[in-house]
Amino acid sequence: MNGEHEGTFRYEKGNKDLKAEYSLQGDLGIDFSSRHVSVQAALFASRIDNYIFAARNGEVSDEGLPVYAFKSGLAHLGGGEIGIDVHPIHQLHLSSVFSCVYAREKGGDYLPLIPAPRLYSEIKWEITHDGKVFNNAFVSLNLDWTLAQNRYYAAGGTETATPSYLLLGAAAGTDVVIRGKTRFSIYLIGTNLTDRAYMSHLSRLKPIGICNMGRNISFKIIVPW
Repeated sequence: MNGEHEGTFRYEKGNKDLKAEYSLQGDLGIDFSSRHVSVQAALFASRIDNYIFAARNGEVSDEGLPVYAFKSGLAHLGGGEIGIDVHPIHQLHLSSVFSCVYAREKGGDYLPLIPAPRLYSEIKWEITHDGKVFNNAFVSLNLDWTLAQNRYYAAGGTETATPSYLLLGAAAGTDVVIRGKTRFSIYLIGTNLTDRAYMSHLSRLKPIGICNMGRNISFKIIVPW
């Protein structure tokens, strides 16, 4: 690679001396379920030799784009996810999932493009189950809270910190049953309902100040074939 990477607004330089990545990873998971509560937890730790990533080298191309060069190093990653689903009655589900990842180059900086810690919570009400016309109908409300990412690859100005943001979403849907068979399913989905201006730490457009999508309402229909 030696040129502009379209869509990322940066100039990239390859490295012919890079070696293949090798990784060693361990995982640990546990699940618990009862009549009204279920909990899942998972942890992982990983060592990656010759971990490949692109870093800004301080140069600027003739087109005025920042130059990124590919490099590699010994990386250590770790993190996990824990989720809980509480349903005091059959129709009501209260769920939350928290996830985080820690990643750093041995003896060096944090690694680039690592997701920030995130907490996703949802309240879901199942209106019908085994209905004659409308089956598996539901309505839900969710909160998506992404915490600040202050562990970022700062060398050469490759990345900057990303503040936290909270997004509100909602959804509704149902299967439509005709003559005892599901003919199609319809869904109405709303994301970022408060039209919050935010930037994801993983966005390739963050360095040039372009926000992620604002309020979005979508309609989906699924027809079995």
